[in-house]
Amino acid sequence: SVGGRRSRLCRSDDVKSEPLRPGDVIEYYKPTSVAGDPDALCQAEVKFVNPKGSPILITSDIFTILPSDHQVKRVKRMNRGKLLDHNGRFRAIDSYVLKKEGNPNAVKEIMAETTARTKATIQRAKDELESKMDDGGFFPRDLIRN
Repeated sequence: SVGGRRSRLCRSDDVKSEPLRPGDVIEYYKPTSVAGDPDALCQAEVKFVNPKGSPILITSDIFTILPSDHQVKRVKRMNRGKLLDHNGRFRAIDSYVLKKEGNPNAVKEIMAETTARTKATIQRAKDELESKMDDGGFFPRDLIRN
């Protein structure tokens, strides 16, 4: 194209051309399952990219570690603060253009959010149990720990 900007997505397969950045949503099959199994298909948001680190990607699913040669597909991309649909295809993580970006403390923050959510769920269940026991007239408070 004369005078125009060439799209990063139209190059051949052997050239790294498509970037993978924090905020993008990827789709992948769980590493411990068979590719093509619809039950193993997952989506996660990319939180941190470190091309020289291990793991290369930290996603919102912190309990799944994806090796660098694992096939992922970018289904949504972050563009100027907005999440846009993207018609990507499956390719190895290390075949994307990777720059060190994002929050390196993402795992700690996701774990803190998960812990807070779990504690809130437990407290709600505990309060519901106490109210049901009060309504029934039987309430041995010494059986419920604080």
